[in-house]
Amino acid sequence: MLLVSDLSLHFGDRTLFDSLSFSIQAGEKVALIGRNGMGKTTLFRVLAGEIKPDGGRREVPADWRIGYLSQDIRPVRTESVWDIAMAAFEEARTIDQSLRVIEEQLTANVLEGDALEKALIDLEDGHHRLHVLGWEQAEGEAAKVLTGLGFQQIDFHKPLNTFSGGWQVRVWLAKLLLERPQFLMLDEPTNHLDIEAILWLEQFLAKSEMALLLVSHDRRFLEACSSRIMELQQGDLDDYQMSYARYLDERALRLQQRTEAAESQQRKMQQMQATIDRFRAKASKASMAKSMEKQLAKMDVIDMPGSGDKSMNLRFPPSPRSGQVVFDGQKLKKVYGPKTVFSNVDLKIDRGDRVAFIGQNGQGKTTLAKLVTRQLEPDGGEIAESHQVQIGFYAQDQSERLDGKKTVLSSLEDQAGPEMRPQVRKILGTFLFSGEDVDKKVSVLSGGERARLALAELMLAPINMLVLDEPTNHLDMAAKEVLKRSLMAYDGTLLVVSHDRDFLAGLCDKIYYFKDGSIKPFLGDIDEFLRQQALTDERLLAQRSSTGKVQSDALLAPQSQEWQEAKKKAKKDLQRWEKEVEHLEGSMRTLEKLMAEPGFFERPEATAKTASYDAMKVALSEAEVEWEKCVERMGEFPD
Repeated sequence: MLLVSDLSLHFGDRTLFDSLSFSIQAGEKVALIGRNGMGKTTLFRVLAGEIKPDGGRREVPADWRIGYLSQDIRPVRTESVWDIAMAAFEEARTIDQSLRVIEEQLTANVLEGDALEKALIDLEDGHHRLHVLGWEQAEGEAAKVLTGLGFQQIDFHKPLNTFSGGWQVRVWLAKLLLERPQFLMLDEPTNHLDIEAILWLEQFLAKSEMALLLVSHDRRFLEACSSRIMELQQGDLDDYQMSYARYLDERALRLQQRTEAAESQQRKMQQMQATIDRFRAKASKASMAKSMEKQLAKMDVIDMPGSGDKSMNLRFPPSPRSGQVVFDGQKLKKVYGPKTVFSNVDLKIDRGDRVAFIGQNGQGKTTLAKLVTRQLEPDGGEIAESHQVQIGFYAQDQSERLDGKKTVLSSLEDQAGPEMRPQVRKILGTFLFSGEDVDKKVSVLSGGERARLALAELMLAPINMLVLDEPTNHLDMAAKEVLKRSLMAYDGTLLVVSHDRDFLAGLCDKIYYFKDGSIKPFLGDIDEFLRQQALTDERLLAQRSSTGKVQSDALLAPQSQEWQEAKKKAKKDLQRWEKEVEHLEGSMRTLEKLMAEPGFFERPEATAKTASYDAMKVALSEAEVEWEKCVERMGEFPD
């Protein structure tokens, strides 16, 4: 059990923690939440032993190893991905090497007497220790973890310094997971992961026996990986022994109770003060007034909940009307050096569309977004001219592009046109920069503050198409909720590149999925897509052996229990895809009747309905392919 007692830490006049006390049991999964700037990362560093607190103590069992993934960029290394991952088994590798020496000596018959006896004992003890450390499965485990985090086998032996910073963080995360410490601390582990890697990590952590302390602004990740919530705010810690979903309800109840208690106390204090003021003027009651005044001074004032909280008040102005087709690219291709990022891509975005790019990192999501914004030109294909499109673009590294030498105010003023300069202070206030905050240098801003300032730049000119590349990376949950609400109300065209499932849910209704060099469209919400993707992958995942190869159900012993279960699943899959084909065909027939009506193509909804019909045709084609595969599989199970 990790035990923290009366922990206190001060930075100058600021109290970051004040007498924090909590414990974490073996195997417990805990999420540490709170707004940016509340000290979550600092608390992690105290628990990891990197910062010494001003008071209190932390106690860690002697047999507990602490694993800590921080947000800091680690030194660039030249070792291969595989070597760094396998360094998690350093003790086992050292023992294995010493056992090889002993085996060579035994084979050469160079040991006698006591030396021989000792060598045999060391050999037996060493093999036992290797078994405990899982050395026999080490390479398989390393391959499984690296693959789960998105690496392909061809990446395993590449030097670490040939990868981007985000992929380097994945390697260190892989090493940490393979070390299997008794207490694991992860600070924003999803920032550099795509959706597939996040889903894999969720499953890994859920099955793990490690105690976990997790900081993340990804709500769904928290829900999947934690069963207890600790909320850090204003130097205090509120502990909720429950899931994140239940925490939200319980927190609302606690806030209501605290508000009522604070209001009741305020009324009582006002009444006492009024009585003191009356009694003080009367000599006969002066002593009573003095006694009551002492009581009032000793009262512990209940702070009004949320009194120190601020939130953005973000609302995008009405967007100017654009042409019907906002972007139309045909047979698009983009090449960087010897690498073809993508080719033969068709992408059409109409006015009012709400599109999401999701999928594997490194597959071209940002590149295609930059083609849409015309910051890049394609190396093949054509982009049709669009009309009256005014784009606002938030780049993935937008906050890092800000000039650190400028103040918050000058950073925005320098980009504003003459007509918008009088509005700059008001815009900054909307993004929580007011008073002296506007005179701060950009260089001293936190990651969340920089992200807010970068978002504020989008308000400087009228826009009818928003393109946002990972806009939530440095925003806390409260800020993300405000941004999402504002985007839900935005009346222009929207394109979002994101791996945050909760942020995308209900926000976009057209998905482009980037995987293994292909880009596939899906008409529907992120949750619908993930459900269908899980169903599509289920058959393949169920057939994977521990070596990662696909087994054929035909190799199972006929009529065995495994054979019967495989047959049952194949039949279920066939029925599911039959229903999917029938559903799509029925929906298309309904649309075809509607499209055949006189004057249909003159109606306002004609474009959306036509796009839906085209998407259904693609989905039907894919569903028919899956149905045919299921028919072939059923042939493996003769009655």
